Amino acid sequence: PYDFAAGEVEGKSSPKRSASNNINPVVQKQADNLNYLSLKKYLETSDRTNPDGIMPNGNYADPNEMKDQGIHYLQIETVDYDPRSILGVTPLMISTLELMAGYFLMTENVDESILNDSRSFSLNVAKESPYAKSDVVTKARLFMQDILRFGEKLGFPKMQSVSDALKIRIEEPENTPAAKLIRLQGSQSLFDYGINLMQKNQNEVLDTGFDDGSARLIEESILNGISYQPVIPEANIVQIGSKMIKSGIQTSSDSALMKEIWDKKSVAKQFVEQFGFTILSDYIVGNRRNFDEIFPRVKGMAVSVKNAEGPSDEKASLFRLAPTKEELWDAVSRIIRDGKKAMIELVVPGSVYRALFFQDRILSVIERLPAGVVGDGRRTIKQLIDSKNLSDKTNQIVIGPSEKETMDVQGVTLETIPGRGNEVLLRYDATSGTGNRSLEVLDEIDSSYLDELCRLAKALRLHDGALDIVIPNIYQKYDADHPEALIFLNAHATPELSMHENVLLIGNQNIAKKIVTMQ
Repeated sequence: PYDFAAGEVEGKSSPKRSASNNINPVVQKQADNLNYLSLKKYLETSDRTNPDGIMPNGNYADPNEMKDQGIHYLQIETVDYDPRSILGVTPLMISTLELMAGYFLMTENVDESILNDSRSFSLNVAKESPYAKSDVVTKARLFMQDILRFGEKLGFPKMQSVSDALKIRIEEPENTPAAKLIRLQGSQSLFDYGINLMQKNQNEVLDTGFDDGSARLIEESILNGISYQPVIPEANIVQIGSKMIKSGIQTSSDSALMKEIWDKKSVAKQFVEQFGFTILSDYIVGNRRNFDEIFPRVKGMAVSVKNAEGPSDEKASLFRLAPTKEELWDAVSRIIRDGKKAMIELVVPGSVYRALFFQDRILSVIERLPAGVVGDGRRTIKQLIDSKNLSDKTNQIVIGPSEKETMDVQGVTLETIPGRGNEVLLRYDATSGTGNRSLEVLDEIDSSYLDELCRLAKALRLHDGALDIVIPNIYQKYDADHPEALIFLNAHATPELSMHENVLLIGNQNIAKKIVTMQ
């Protein structure tokens, strides 16, 4: 109802039915110059800035290809989002647009002057008070009757719900979107109310059971016009086109039995070792007695400590230098205190990578980098962390025991001011959810490793999911005589897509779109 971007102030400006559709005279003049009498004339008069908010479009490198091949879709940017809907666009809005699109497609010989008159008509309605009946209510009723007759003759399946919605909009202005928004905001400012609605919608998305991966695929399905259907929301299972997908990556080709094997890291490593792959030596610890028996075997070695079953979390630790017995026990006890078993794994030189698979194809290979900050010579480590957390809400850095131990080893504290360009690592491991970073290397890694990764996935019967591996040098060709050049760590049935989408240097790469558009 208010155009905050244009400087309108709530309480000092009159609300409108639609501030977003209240275009200024300059934009209206640009829109009036558009010629819709033919696709050829439209392309000749359009500068692709879309001043009308409604634009023929196609999946072409050059829009002029539409002259010969036609349009693929109609891009509509004039629909006001419903702030009370999780997605912003309700099924009823889609049904109404579907009916109206059919109606106008069947209307022949529209004069250009009528289109310009309609644009002015729409602009006047957008400027009206959301509380009052429209000045053009009679014309609106006639249009509604006309479009409903069309729908009845067509046998439109959602006729009744669309009819009811249109009647309410015309006869009861207090039920228009802008009026509802103002009535429901209560004592809050409209901005604060909008923020609260956003947070409520986010919580409702979480309450449905859909995780980030499933939600991303649904979003991309909507944007790309691909049908989707929630199958078992509480289990994160949705159908995208003809594919059944769980947690954004796992399809029905995956074996539930294999997933159980992958979750038990030691068992998975024994499994792949049978196929000639190199693994890291590990020891499983369930209590202090186990630990005391095992410690002499790992004494003086660089080790990592992680959850032995299921995904690792922030309690994981990596010691680049050999830890003392008590340091290692502190790391182990953080895991077993939660009723889990800990795995002590020997560390070898090399970087940790994650390869993402979908339908037996590698979509992404990322180098997993631990959380850290780079000094600017002015701010403390704490201030650098706060700044980083503010810019990346999805991958927060939290200072826990592992982070404190890592800083202690480097001789710094949260109040230390690192020199400009100096990096301070906050962890030595790149466990998910610890502020870890990703670097996409799919285009850099030697293709021989991709072949070996596919062989490894086949051995694990992993069609969809991710593999964690250690590779000392991704640029040097893989040599079967030196199997330590690729070491298996873990397999994951439902990896986080965000690790592969939010990557350094590139920025955001759209893995979800790759998945929903794959044939």
